[in-house]
Amino acid sequence: MQPLKNIRILDFTRLLPGAYCTLVLSDLGAEVIKIESSEKGDYMRFIPPFLKDGTSAAFAMVNRSKKSVSLDFRNPKDIEKIKKLVSQSDVIVEGFRPGVMKAMGLHYHSLRKIKKNLIYCSLSGYGQEGKLSHLAAHDLNFLCLAGVFTPLSLSLRAERSEAWQSIPQLLPTQLADLCGGSLQAALASVGAIFARSATGKGKYLDISILEG
Repeated sequence: MQPLKNIRILDFTRLLPGAYCTLVLSDLGAEVIKIESSEKGDYMRFIPPFLKDGTSAAFAMVNRSKKSVSLDFRNPKDIEKIKKLVSQSDVIVEGFRPGVMKAMGLHYHSLRKIKKNLIYCSLSGYGQEGKLSHLAAHDLNFLCLAGVFTPLSLSLRAERSEAWQSIPQLLPTQLADLCGGSLQAALASVGAIFARSATGKGKYLDISILEG
C-alpha cells in the first residue's frame, strides 16, 4: 500500500537532510520532482564513488525514483515555470537558508496565492528565526550544540592509544541530519497531508535540525 500515491512533492533541497526526507515520502508513494539549479544542481551529484553510468552512488542512494528538472533560479521565465509546477503540486520541501526562497519570490506566502492548500516545509539548521538562523552548519555542529556527546564516543577505536581514545571521533553517519532533520520533516509533512484531508487547509512547517 502506498498512502501518498496521489501526492506530488517539489523538492528544492540539496545534499542529505532534505533528500532523505523526500526519499521517505517517495517510498510512501509520493511523486517527487527535484527542482535543481541549472548552475550547479545538487552538490551530491559530484560525490564519489560513481556508478558505471557516472552517477554518484551517494546521490543515487537518496534520490532513486525521483524526477528532476533543471531550471535557472535567476531567470524570471524559469521562476514562472516553477510556479506552474506549484499549482499542480501538494508539498514543497526546501532546505535553503532563511530568506533565499523569499528572494526568488518562492516563499510560502507568495506560493500560497497560487495553491491555497499548499503544504510548505522549510528544513534548516536552526529554524527560520533567532540569532543562529542565518548560520550555515553541519551535523557535528548540531550534535555538539544539542549536548549529544555520548554518541560521539561510540566510534572510539580500541586499538588506538589511551590518550586517543579519550577524544570523541566523528560518527560514521549523519545522526542529527537524519534523525533531527529528515525524519522530523517527513513526519511533519505526512501529518500536514493528513490534516489537510480533514480540513482542506495547507500548512507552513518550520523544521529546525537542532531542535529536532
